[in-house]
Amino acid sequence: CQCIHLEAAPAVDPGWTASPATGTATSYKWKDTATKSSAQAKELGVKRATPLNVGGAFHTPLMRDAAEGLAAELPAVPLTPPEAPVVSNGDAQPYEDADGWRSRLAVHVTDPVRWRTSIETIAGMGTTRCLEVGHGSMLATLAKRIVPDLPVQGVATPEDLPALTEVR
Repeated sequence: CQCIHLEAAPAVDPGWTASPATGTATSYKWKDTATKSSAQAKELGVKRATPLNVGGAFHTPLMRDAAEGLAAELPAVPLTPPEAPVVSNGDAQPYEDADGWRSRLAVHVTDPVRWRTSIETIAGMGTTRCLEVGHGSMLATLAKRIVPDLPVQGVATPEDLPALTEVR
């Protein structure tokens, strides 16, 4: 799947997912139609159309079937309240409950990520350090651009685990 990120996008068509918070919209198309969609967007007055190669149509309406499947399975998943608030990157709000995550997780499969606002919320809560768990450093790089003074540490391998004890 290839998505096209639009800057200063008008209401193009129902295939575009608008983000009022950023003044942008994104179209999720299969690669063979992405170039055509990009040209169409520019004809409609879009400032910039940037094709982005992605591994899948994650956090888009194209994931509706997956979201429905996840929603059907989540009631059986045991959840416990977190020890600290967890910020949802779906709405950038902190939550201290457990059960609400069942609906938030299912909806988030098709809803856009509000990464910038989520990081701003985390920083505003007094966070002094963040961890990026998993391979790569893309999220850490983005977080540093949003809140440059908030350190982000990567934890990708078992050898990195001792660093977790330093966080508390």
